[in-house]
Amino acid sequence: MARASGPAIRIAVTALVVCAGYYVGANLGFILRFPPATPSVMWPPNAMLTAALLITPPRQWWIYLLAALPAHLAVELGAGWPVPLVLGLFLTNCSEALIAAVAVRRFSDAPARFDTLRRVTIFVAGAVVMAPFLSSFLDAAVVTTFRGEPYWLVWQTRFPPNVFTELTLVPALVTAASMRPSALRGVSRFRRVEAVILGGTLLLVSAALFLGPADSVGIPGVGIIPGAPGTPLAFLLPFILWAAVRFGPGGSSLALVTTAMLAIWAATHGVGPFARLPVAESVHALQIFLMIAGIPLMCLAALIEERRRAQKALEERLRFEELLARLSGTFVHLPAGALDGAFDTLPILVTEGKNESAVFFLEDLLTCPQNPLHG
Repeated sequence: MARASGPAIRIAVTALVVCAGYYVGANLGFILRFPPATPSVMWPPNAMLTAALLITPPRQWWIYLLAALPAHLAVELGAGWPVPLVLGLFLTNCSEALIAAVAVRRFSDAPARFDTLRRVTIFVAGAVVMAPFLSSFLDAAVVTTFRGEPYWLVWQTRFPPNVFTELTLVPALVTAASMRPSALRGVSRFRRVEAVILGGTLLLVSAALFLGPADSVGIPGVGIIPGAPGTPLAFLLPFILWAAVRFGPGGSSLALVTTAMLAIWAATHGVGPFARLPVAESVHALQIFLMIAGIPLMCLAALIEERRRAQKALEERLRFEELLARLSGTFVHLPAGALDGAFDTLPILVTEGKNESAVFFLEDLLTCPQNPLHG
């Protein structure tokens, strides 16, 4: 019974996390909405459900989808919407997450990893494009039926935000949820300091660009950044590229979502460089820009991560072959009577080699029935 209680506790904790995350994300989505339109410019709950389904077994999906229902009802019923509309929107949110999870799991060998170009391509095609595209038809039908909003206007308003949210938020959530404490302990101090510097710098630059006065960016010689170009996003690309190169797809995703949250919040509240433009136009342009920049950056990060792993595997192989050469040189010319003393040096050679493959080789060698040490 103790063994069975462990998985049950993990499932319950995960369900509570999904419920809390959905509640926070839904409230955030309402903040980033342009009333009276129903769709939000960024809707995190769908991405949170997608991330939860990607990292959990399919047989448990119904648990986490039901766990999100109380949070959905609490947020959207609190907004004064009718119950049929609220339930219909929950079905569309679940449909997007299910389409994304099924598509990625069907074609990817590791749905919760984005460290190869193939895996990133499958994620972009299945979760970022196909799932929002198909679920937006159902969502537009629900909103048109219960709110009377134009069908194609709802579809066009919902599709880009959900593509954008899946692209920026899911890899960051999946990477954070899949990271084990042992992996964090193995991170060098230099890398931790680099992550803190990158995050702090990105936040400071984003705040300076998006939360300042409307004339602080974009007018030569005026404001925080004199001589700034017409778009402040050019200043953020070096930091997003830094995150992609050094911290992989998860890092680039986190950098993108941080930038997007600040920029969209500024646009919806009429501050920063977008205050002089119509809100809908500025947010739509921001979404398109970050989507166009985010997909190549994720692919670049995946390629770099793939190359890094291949290089590590090659170095491991070279160390193993070097150890084999040393072992051959040690034993090939020894008489049978000297083998006992020579085998005493094997642990030293393996320790110096620092190679896991060599450890397994040593274990096989010492336990082999034909080994002279066995008599």
